[in-house]
Amino acid sequence: MVMGLFPAGTVISRPLMGWLVEKIGEKKVLVGGLFIIFISGFLYIIAREINFFLYGLRSLHGIGFSAFIASSFTGISWRIPAERRGEAFGFVGAVILLAIATMPLMGEYLIKWKGFSLLFQVEGVFALCGFFLALLFMPGEIVLAESSSMNSFTSVLKKKSFLAVLVITVFFVQGQATVLNFIALMAESVKVSSGRFLGVAATIAIFCRLFVARSIDKYNKKNFTIFSFIIFAIGLVLVPGIKSTIVFFCCTILYGAGMGLLYPLMNVLAVDQANPEEMPVLMTIFTGVFDAGFITGSVLSGWLADQFSLSWIFYFGAAVATVGAFLTRIFPLDQSLQG
Repeated sequence: MVMGLFPAGTVISRPLMGWLVEKIGEKKVLVGGLFIIFISGFLYIIAREINFFLYGLRSLHGIGFSAFIASSFTGISWRIPAERRGEAFGFVGAVILLAIATMPLMGEYLIKWKGFSLLFQVEGVFALCGFFLALLFMPGEIVLAESSSMNSFTSVLKKKSFLAVLVITVFFVQGQATVLNFIALMAESVKVSSGRFLGVAATIAIFCRLFVARSIDKYNKKNFTIFSFIIFAIGLVLVPGIKSTIVFFCCTILYGAGMGLLYPLMNVLAVDQANPEEMPVLMTIFTGVFDAGFITGSVLSGWLADQFSLSWIFYFGAAVATVGAFLTRIFPLDQSLQG
């Protein structure tokens, strides 16, 4: 329950963040979120037992993270020229993935050295650095015309093309959650290093986000998405056979490239469905669905592992990705440049 309160706070509070971005601007929401993360990191020092204080702290921590995600992605969507969104979200995705790949090692070292309290304090210091960087260097607020958040939610949710992007995104995240949650167990069962697998895949994904994602802005996005889903699915199918060196490298290359490209593609397709004044609500919904997909994907994959075997959950993930490619082909998606 304690672990689940962070993602719960993140997802449940997300609609509020879109409203706040509309009312006070993305910069205020972003620095507010970073300040909450900073405060939360140091409050863990006094959280010595599982009680209502810890429950509230975990929820507050999630709310701070939610504010940061909703405001930062809205700011990117507003400020980046429409014809360079693929490149922009590729760079953002590369930075996020680099942090995901490296920070767990640092966290493990800190826990072994001084325990969990130091881990959260270091996180708080990083958040404080981000807080001051945002205050000093982030441009001023973008002011929107007066609008009703409820009307914005209604108009965005009436867009069939945006709902189609949400459905496609769920299929991508389900497959991604499968790998992130169970690759360690799968690798251990076949005597392969999960760290090596994730390291190679992350390197490929970062390369694709830095140097290939810019091609999203030049070519047909639907075809790009279908291709990325297909190589992602093939990579998932190959996971149970990674004991073979050839299969290992084919798997990591295909999975890494698919993962690397689908992330910016989903973001770009989502942003393309909205006008600038709808962006806070759209990114609130999109990022909320993205985060919620990791929660449901983890639960579903865990259930499948209990019912069948580890291999089958990767085959299931591949099937889900294949369906994602099919839905991308048949769904109506607005690929025009808005903003």
